Amino acid sequence: MITNQTYIIRKNMKKDEEHFTHAIRSTDKVASASTDFERQKFSEINILSELVAKIRREEQAKLPYHINIIDLIGANENAHSRILEHLLKQYTNGKFEILENLLQYINATNQCFNLNVNTPRIKAEKKRIDILIEDKEYAIIFENKIHNAIDQEAQLSRYIEKVNEMGYRKDQIYILYLPRDNGKSPNDDSWGEYKEMFKPRYMRLTYRNHILPWLRDFLLPNIRIKDIYLKSCIEQYIDHLEGLFSLRNTEVNMNKELKEQISEVLNLGISSDKNHSIVLEKMKELDHLRDQLAIIKYNIEKECWEEWLKRLSIDFPNLELINHIDDSHYTKVGVKFIWNDIAFSVLIEKDTKSNTIYYGIGRHYASENIISEIQSKLKHILDGFETSQWWYGYKYTSFKNAYSRISSLIKCIDEIQTK
Repeated sequence: MITNQTYIIRKNMKKDEEHFTHAIRSTDKVASASTDFERQKFSEINILSELVAKIRREEQAKLPYHINIIDLIGANENAHSRILEHLLKQYTNGKFEILENLLQYINATNQCFNLNVNTPRIKAEKKRIDILIEDKEYAIIFENKIHNAIDQEAQLSRYIEKVNEMGYRKDQIYILYLPRDNGKSPNDDSWGEYKEMFKPRYMRLTYRNHILPWLRDFLLPNIRIKDIYLKSCIEQYIDHLEGLFSLRNTEVNMNKELKEQISEVLNLGISSDKNHSIVLEKMKELDHLRDQLAIIKYNIEKECWEEWLKRLSIDFPNLELINHIDDSHYTKVGVKFIWNDIAFSVLIEKDTKSNTIYYGIGRHYASENIISEIQSKLKHILDGFETSQWWYGYKYTSFKNAYSRISSLIKCIDEIQTK
């Protein structure tokens, strides 16, 4: 027999179940609506970006001839870090004038960077840190993100701990984060447990709003006339950055056309405050889209490595595979050759820090040093390749071309070996 109390409980349970089911359905509707909204926003941004790209192509074709050596060689994060490294190393009349100039510029915004320059040691890529400045009482970590490279797992926290192990207390360590613009900051995973601790000794120094104005308005006017090469270097770098941000004087007409077209697409009216809200919201959407594209790019790249490994096993079944897809610093795949009991590798590698990809012939997982006999035998097929302590020869490439290039190189070596 069902008591009144049992009946009431069951009745309430049924109501709860109905409420729960309704809530689930409502959540699904919200999720679906949210997805549709995101799709619509992506579609709008895609239309806008295609319009901008079209206008840029048309207007750039009308621009007068312009040459910049940094544009020509193509500067990745490492190249930008090396440029800053060598500028900061400038030493004249017993002073590191450019480093002092930069710290004064930063200190005007963040007084925690009121640091005295004594005997600094300035090095790019020390312990995988883009630029590290070590002085008597402090160390400064520069993390360069000018091309929006994604933050690696626990990146800043690992660098803090590395510098701490070098003998600096954590309260002596400072961090400068150098993204392209205001759209990027280090994520919580990169900070680990240190985000709150380093708030006073952290600054986001964007290339668009800080580095470029510092170079152009604070540094360049103070360069001595006789320092012609230094002045020329800074002028070239300023011009390169202005080109990166479409700020060259020759691009005024292009920017005017872009402004008119974008204003029309965004329905900007006569109310400045409303226009500001519309543009700000669109910039947030673009930042969100950029983050999503970075995630998609990361996943696609991972698929590329797996596909290349599979293709190598099919195309070259008699060669030993090199599989280091999961290497967090230098992702690589390739094959190993053995000539006269001497091993060497042919591989594709990516430096995850600088986000550069290259292929070539190296000593990775093969020998402790470069072997002159191998170097001599491969010399004629490595014309135009760069060399290093790890590589008999390497060339920069792209994900699009990497496999075809390494495949051709392996076939060339096979032909030499069978002769």
